Amino acid sequence: MRKITLLFICLIFAGITFGQANWELIYEQEGNGGLMINNLSSDGVEYDVFVSGDRKNSYLAHHVSKINQWTKDQKWAQNFLKLSINANSDPQDIFVLGKDVWVCGYSGMVSHSDDHGYEGTWNSQATPGNNLLLESIWFTDENNGWAVGRGAAIIYTKNGGKTWNIYKSPVNVFFSRVFFTDKNNGYILGMQRDASNRGVILKTTNAGKTWIPYNFKTNAQIINGMYFYDSQDGWVCGDGGFISHTTNGGRTWEKQQWYIDGKHSLNDIHFVSPDEGWTCGVRGLLYHTTDAGENWVEVNIGETREFVAIEFNGPYIGWVTTSRKVYQLMDSRFKDHR
Repeated sequence: MRKITLLFICLIFAGITFGQANWELIYEQEGNGGLMINNLSSDGVEYDVFVSGDRKNSYLAHHVSKINQWTKDQKWAQNFLKLSINANSDPQDIFVLGKDVWVCGYSGMVSHSDDHGYEGTWNSQATPGNNLLLESIWFTDENNGWAVGRGAAIIYTKNGGKTWNIYKSPVNVFFSRVFFTDKNNGYILGMQRDASNRGVILKTTNAGKTWIPYNFKTNAQIINGMYFYDSQDGWVCGDGGFISHTTNGGRTWEKQQWYIDGKHSLNDIHFVSPDEGWTCGVRGLLYHTTDAGENWVEVNIGETREFVAIEFNGPYIGWVTTSRKVYQLMDSRFKDHR
């Protein structure tokens, strides 16, 4: 999601071990300037990940097929590319689909690259008004996309963003995430920002023609993350270490975890199979489950700053990021999976 892109083409099999996998610090922003990361996106095909943040910067981390040929110094010296995008606001989210990359942000900002985010390939896309505070964007193919945000903002496109239209929300809430499991089944995460912090999931089963709201209890916690593995199984996470799970597409939810204190707040969640998932949050919190969230085990990778996002590209390679550091997980099964 930003104006600068970095290409990471290297991993070193060292670091924090978990099972057959290693978490390794692959990027750290030094000094007070530079990128302040807030999100990640990968397309699940090419083993790439975009890291986005403030100051209109994006970093592209490429997978490595010849990882052992690179040294750490060569990684930093030879593989960073800075790319500019056209944007009138700091991007809040990024979505990658093959060569196509979209970012969205405040003031109704949507920008698109049709060539992996490289400089000179970004074009601003007009949206309905400059008062939209867009928080999340998703495309099901190169033509059909959705973006959501504050003030119950929902916009959609059927032509890759050449034109965007407003969809009138059935509820007046704060939207923070949009997510599709396939071209027909999609979800929008919303919150009633009052004392109740009532959670709302909008669900579509017809490619966004209609959206049906489902409420869920949040224990008065703010919900920050959402992930659906398929059209039925989904999870949300939030403040107070809150995690809730649905097995029927959002109609009903079962609380899996919750802490009274604010020391376990979670920001993002991702599942790599119906049973195995990860969630991350404040103070370097990183949790892992292998039983669909019935039990969550804390994984300490030595980080004390807040993790803001987590992303996996297939089951055996993933990233988790603070605002200034990116860690990568490489499972030893990755080679066989490829």
